Amino acid sequence: MTKTRLALMAAVASAAISSGYAYAASNNATVDQSGNQNSASIIQDEADNNRAFVTQINDTDSNSNTLTIEQKSSWSSAFGVVQDASTGTGSNTADILQQGRTANNIRGLTQTVTDAGSNTATINETGYNNSIRSVSQTNTGASDNTISIDLSGSRNGYTNSRATGSVVWSALSGYAATSTASNGVVSQDGTGNDITLAITGDDNLFGVSQKGTNSLSALSITGDTNQLGVYQESTAAGPNSLTIAAINGDDNNIGAYQYGANTGTINLDTTSNRNMVLLHQSGDNTGTVSISNGSDNSISLVQDGTNSADIAVARSFNEIYATQIGTNLLDADIEGNFNSFTINQTTPNGTLIGAQNELTLSVYGNSNGLRSWRGNVAHDVGLTAGTLTQTGLDNTANVSVGSSSSFSANNVLALAQIGDSNSIAIDISAGNSNQVAISQTGDSNSSAVTQVGSDNVVGISQ
Repeated sequence: MTKTRLALMAAVASAAISSGYAYAASNNATVDQSGNQNSASIIQDEADNNRAFVTQINDTDSNSNTLTIEQKSSWSSAFGVVQDASTGTGSNTADILQQGRTANNIRGLTQTVTDAGSNTATINETGYNNSIRSVSQTNTGASDNTISIDLSGSRNGYTNSRATGSVVWSALSGYAATSTASNGVVSQDGTGNDITLAITGDDNLFGVSQKGTNSLSALSITGDTNQLGVYQESTAAGPNSLTIAAINGDDNNIGAYQYGANTGTINLDTTSNRNMVLLHQSGDNTGTVSISNGSDNSISLVQDGTNSADIAVARSFNEIYATQIGTNLLDADIEGNFNSFTINQTTPNGTLIGAQNELTLSVYGNSNGLRSWRGNVAHDVGLTAGTLTQTGLDNTANVSVGSSSSFSANNVLALAQIGDSNSIAIDISAGNSNQVAISQTGDSNSSAVTQVGSDNVVGISQ
């Protein structure tokens, strides 16, 4: 049997029916259901300041809780929406549409299942100054948690004061607060977590947290001055997978932290400028970060554990920072002009013999590296400019500058290897005025440098 209580405050109705429809103007709609096969629909439009409160408890069988909320004005809220099938084997489904002009928010959506049940939430917000304060899914069984979010508009992720019209809650900052995720918190805990997220507009703030077997996919950001923080923690049940398919816009701030078994991909697509992107991975890590067409972007990659990474940068004035600690493989391709790079690979003491620090770097273009030196043969190998550093165990670095079809000039490279089985091979196959400084300290040093062109400089210290 299905029980439904529907209250429209300052309106007209109270009824017991199998599903409830509420047409409200500046009113509260409350739905409280328990039993099995609960279904409810709330539609609020016309005037502003509508609120929906929903509780659905399925405690007897494998039937589902199903909810639809549509709010089509400003200052509307979904408060404390709870779907709980944890004492049965049913599933939860929620669809929330907030389509008003401004300041709509989801103050809380909580879905809980066990056993064979699954959680599904679909959220669409359009307009200005909308927020998603909390969406939480918990699944202790073998099925999935699935969230699909589509944000369209500007300054979403903030909370406003109706009395003053001012912004009173925000969060994130700096590589999206490096990221244990916060503002606009979306969280999942279970064995099969999946989130798809699309953000269209400017100055939006958002955070995502996942714990279990995690996938954050089909994520795209189109617009300027957006902030996104992502936290993923994998359990023994499975890995983390992150795909930020495309960042199209300027001055975006993206930070992702993955813990466990991690695969992360972040792409800046089309012409995207002045973006800051951080991918931080700890555990068994594979990372891919790319800029296909943009300038003045800053990319940071941090990996701790068993690490493999690919970095690709095109165009000009981009910055690359990469730090790997453990067993490290890094392949970096830099194409364009006036790009800078700082790469550090470290294998700590006590790591098994044979652990790798392996770096492959290709540079095509002009004036890459932090330009300086010129005199005193790579400035007496004091290093710094265009710094590449490997510390410990089985170090190898292979660097190529230019090719027969890509003339590359005025690049500045500095390579340092400290301890254990060192080896460096540098091939400058086409270009003038390129500078190389090499420092190798301790154990089996080896350097090989080939330069083709005019006015090239190399300095080696062993």
